Parts: sequence; structure tokens; C-alpha cells
Amino acid sequence: MDIEVSSIYHILNQIPAIYKEEMLIEQEELVNLLMDSGQIRIDTNYYCNYVHYTDNHSKINLIFSVDEITKPNLIEASKQRLKNIYISKKKTLTEEKIISIIDNLNKDASKLLLVSEELKFELTRMVVQSAHPIIFKWILLDKVEIFITYSHNIGDVMDMANWKNNGRNSGMQSTDGRNVCVYVSCGGDPFAANNPQQLTVGDGWAAAARLQIIAGQELVLITMLIRPVKTTLISPLRIS
Repeated sequence: MDIEVSSIYHILNQIPAIYKEEMLIEQEELVNLLMDSGQIRIDTNYYCNYVHYTDNHSKINLIFSVDEITKPNLIEASKQRLKNIYISKKKTLTEEKIISIIDNLNKDASKLLLVSEELKFELTRMVVQSAHPIIFKWILLDKVEIFITYSHNIGDVMDMANWKNNGRNSGMQSTDGRNVCVYVSCGGDPFAANNPQQLTVGDGWAAAARLQIIAGQELVLITMLIRPVKTTLISPLRIS
């Protein structure tokens, strides 16, 4: 007999802070660093802050946050990322071609309904509270891309190649040796009202809990995958 096991994420030991005044100083510093890094990718099913770059001929799929293709302090790193991925395929890109790619990505970004800065900060604060601060030091150092979707699975924030195999997962960590990603699904809007008829899934508290619990486990796992350590790293969240 086949038994389907489904995890339920809806219980936290405390209400997560979403405002600057509620955060510990060191946590808010990490929030600002993550925001400045452009590593946070968000899809609320309506608003989005990232674009896809695909070169089917070279089998290249990359995702850039809008910040990474618009902010002067991040554009150069994005150009280098493009250059490096083609070098790994034993190909080269001219500076003109790289500029053309960035321009086209900006055109794609102009068609998006962008995530507000306020919402990005609130979601990033919730993520930062999901694991120990040292985890985020490593996340920043290793340039881990963090994808957050309001959907019940992570398919919406994946490229087509990965979606076929992993799109139904609720969370995942992934690395191919160059790109390192963490995917987190909320299963609803964490800032919407609770549904009194369904408290374990969907909008409100259930989505907030799901976001933090899945983020905590996936961030710790990717950190241990990238830089294995002998000690066991545990998320501060507890399921009661």
C-alpha cells in the first residue's frame, strides 16, 4: 500500500518581526546586506522582481533580480556572471553582446509589476529570522540566490529545465558548482488575513510560518552542502 506523506508548516514559537524597530540590530544589518546584494527574488503571483535569461543553444538559464541589472554597484557583477557562464561553456561574449543582453533584460523587467521596497524588506526580515545570523553571513559570501514564491510549490520561480524535475517541491536548495539557489514557497500571502476555516495552509499565519520553516531548513542545508562542517547547525525555529 502506498502512503502519501505531506508536511504541514503552520506553527511557530513566536510572531516574526516585519518592521525595522522590531528587529535585533545584527539582524537588521543582515537584512540591509541582503537587500543591497540583489540576491532576493520574489514572486507574489502578481508582483515580481526578477527576469530570466535563456540561451537554449548554449544550454544556459540564468535569473537576475531587477536590482542586479539596474543598480550600478551590481551591474558589473552581473556582466561578469554572464561572461563566466559562457567561459564555462568554452565560449566568449563581447562587451557589446553583454551590454545587449543587459539591455534586453531591462526591457523584460519594464513589463513587470515590481515588488515594492516595503514588501521586499518585510519578506527579507522574515527570512533573516529563520536561521542563525552566521548562516546569512555565508549566504552573502557564497552569493546564494533566495527565491520566495507565494505559490504552494516552487515551480513558478524555476527555469523550465529545473521545473520539469522539481517544480512541485515546497522548498529546495540547488547548486551546480557555480550558481547556488534556495527556493521557498509560502503557500499563500503571509500578510493577508487568516482563513478561519483553514488554519494550516493558505494566507496569513500559515503562509508566514511556512515561509520561515522552509527557509530555515533550506538555508541551513545549502550552507552545509557548500561548506560542510562537523557541527550540526540547527534553525532557531521550533515546532511545538
